[in-house]
Formats: sequence, C-alpha cells, structure tokens
Amino acid sequence: MTTWLRSPAKSLQIRVLTYDWAMSEIHCLVVIYFLTGLPYWHNFGEVLFDRFGSLVFGPLAAILAAFILGLYDIRNSRSVSTIIWRSFVSQSLVSIAVWGHWAYNASIPQGIAHASILALTSVGIAFLRFFYIPHKLKTTQLNKVVFLGESEALVEMAVAIRKDPKALFAVDGVVRLKEANDGSRRIPIRTIRPSEFYSEREGFPDYVVYSLDALNSRDHMSGLSRLPAEVRILDAPTFYSIVFERVPLGLVDTRWLLGVALKYSSYGKGKIRRSLDLLVSLPLLVLSLPVLLLAAAAIKIDSKGPVLFRQERLGLHRRPITVTKLRTMVEGAERESGPQWAHDDDNRITRVGKVLRKTRIDEFPQLWNVVLGDMSLIGFRPIREHFADLVASHEPAFNVRFLVKPGLTGWAQVKHDYAGSVEGQVQKLEHELFYLLHRSLLLDLYLIFKTAYVMFLKHGT
Repeated sequence: MTTWLRSPAKSLQIRVLTYDWAMSEIHCLVVIYFLTGLPYWHNFGEVLFDRFGSLVFGPLAAILAAFILGLYDIRNSRSVSTIIWRSFVSQSLVSIAVWGHWAYNASIPQGIAHASILALTSVGIAFLRFFYIPHKLKTTQLNKVVFLGESEALVEMAVAIRKDPKALFAVDGVVRLKEANDGSRRIPIRTIRPSEFYSEREGFPDYVVYSLDALNSRDHMSGLSRLPAEVRILDAPTFYSIVFERVPLGLVDTRWLLGVALKYSSYGKGKIRRSLDLLVSLPLLVLSLPVLLLAAAAIKIDSKGPVLFRQERLGLHRRPITVTKLRTMVEGAERESGPQWAHDDDNRITRVGKVLRKTRIDEFPQLWNVVLGDMSLIGFRPIREHFADLVASHEPAFNVRFLVKPGLTGWAQVKHDYAGSVEGQVQKLEHELFYLLHRSLLLDLYLIFKTAYVMFLKHGT
C-alpha cells in the first residue's frame, strides 16, 4: 500500500486534499469570527477552545464528503458547475458543524456573511480542481522510467504509460537483449542496449521496471545489481498497478501469483481485520434495519415470493458458504434454465430489484455473513461454484482469489462494471490482483468510503 500511495498521481491527490483541509479550517475560523461578533476579538481564543470540536470534525466531514463525491479522482474530468456544486455540498458540512451552535440567535447580517463565506470557499476549492490540477499535470517534472525485459507485454505497458499524460511518468526506453532490427516486431519505444544502460554514467532514471522474464537473464540480473541505490527497482506487475490500479494477467506468471497470494500481512489474517469487520458491520446492520424493512415491503408488493434469497457460494479455500440477499429477481428465475449470468437488461429482475441492485441495498443482509465470519467487509465477491469452475477453465489464475476471504465490497466492485460473462470475470480478476498486492488496513478504510461514493453515484458492481 505504501508503494501505491507514493505514486506521482496519489501524491497530487494528497496535495489537493491538504489544500482542502486548509481551506476548510480557514472557513471554520472566519465563520466563528463573524458569528461571535467583531467587537469580541479579545475573547476569540476562548471561543476557539470552546469550538475545538467544530475545527476538527467540520473539516474532516468535508474531506470525507468530497471523497465520496469523487472530488479527488483526478483522472475524471468534470464541468465547472459540477465541481462547484459538489464543493458546496462538502463545505456545507463545515457550516453545519459551526453554525449549529449559534444558529438560533444569529442575526440576518451574520447569516448573509456565513452564506457568502460558504460560497467563496466552495468557489475557491472548485478553482483549484478546475485550473490547478490540469496545470500541475502539465508542469510537474515527470519521473523518468526505463523498462527492462524482452516480453511484448512490457513494451505495450511502456507505450500505454507514454500515451497517458496523467500517469506522470516519462518513458526513457526499453533495455532489451534483442536488437531493434533483429527481425522481431518493430517496437515504438527507444531500444537501449544493456551495455549502454548498465555502464557507469550519470542521469540514471528514477525507476527501473523489469518484466518477470528478466529474472531468468544473467545479463539483466547482473546489471540491476550495479544500479545506484537511489534508483527504485520494481517488477512490471507492481509498477503497472501503481499507475493504472490493476494488474494485467499478461504481465504475471504462476510464481508471481503464488508469491503475492501467500504474502499475507499480520493484518490480513489477524485480529485487526476482524475487529474492523465487526466495528463497521454491526452498526451498519442496525442502522440499515429501517431501510431493509422498507425494501422488504416493496418486494412483497412488487412481486410474489420470499423477501430474502439464500444461495450457496464459495468462500475461503472454496469452502461453501450460504449468503443472504434481498430477492431482486422473480421467484424460480433459474428453475428451468439453470445457472445464468445476470445482466443489466435481464428480464428476470423485478422493478424493485433494479433499484435495489443499483443502490446495493440488496447486499445489506450479507452484513450478517460478515458478523458470522463467513465473509469480510472487504475482499472478493463470493461466486457460485458453477461459474467459478467455468472461469477457472479459461483462466487458471482465477483460483488465486480463494486464498482470501470473500467480501461485501472490494476493489473490483468500485472499479469495474458488472461482469456477467467469463471475459468480464477475468477483467475483474485484474482488479482483484491489485487488492491482493496492496492489501492493508489503510486500503480497506479507503474502500469503505469509496464504496459509499459508488453507491451515491449508482455505478460499479
């Protein structure tokens, strides 16, 4: 996870988040100053001490709201009006945190001043996102990277990174044992001879990224050992995951998959993860009861059949578990056809079911599976044995997902659309490998809020 956060794109996001925090704190201070009255400046320190909670939790709530609203996603461009509106919504939480204490006796001029401060702060934050981020993407000094290896997948990755201005990496070339004109397919990236690259010289790249086949080359391994200590050396799957937040199957082999899958941290199999599961799932289960009751009533009114739907799926180490969902399809949907992938325009899905699937409310009963320990809050979605065998017959690497406890949500769910086919499941596996590689408490917390963002905008799987 540390490696992922140290990527140039994530560093820019953290810089923007820091700016937001500063603007939110200024927002708090100015509002408190106006609400307490200008003549009472000599008591301002006591007022700040009294409103310390507002100074902490107001900006924190604004940052979380901005995250959920997608304001830190620098890869997606949005209109000025959208950015201003979402900034206004997030900064309104700062206003609520401060205003609630004095709203009952605030004067009309104070209210106008408060509204003006809110508007100015929102516009200021929107200005940063609309003008500052594109400016930084154009002017930031790019990290120089050199790729090392013979595989075509490595060359394709180098080309993809060079074409992506938001990757914030400058591709210097590919170190290959093969000559550029040795009869193999001509590559659109500068080819560097090993003797030239590994020789004593100045101007080494910031990153050297090697394909897994380079580990079998004595020349490449010997050259890597002679690189300066300040050069960061990463394997191709890890580097690709930092830039594009997934791991292409064309870059990995069985040895890499097993090494990543078996490299569990104490968090991954210990009490901290289980504590997080219980700490989040139990309150969510209680808070979701009114929503579940309303959904249950809507299901009964809309179609015949039970409210709950139970199905056997595969859990950790392919152990069968029973998951519970709100029923979103007509009763007996697979009675004659047998197991079938669901899809967006599936006529088996009821009218209420479409809403429940879009908002993820149909998954809420699985919080009980998390409490029981059959599932975790974050992981890979549990899959039926029929579909698991079908996908694994096309892509054997799919079985690596059963080394992790299935989850209510996960990286693939917030990054990929619904996968109602073998090809879709294989694509989702590339996102699941990212989670497996960077799994940590911090990433799980990130995914909890990211899931809220996906639910708010009603996309993902």
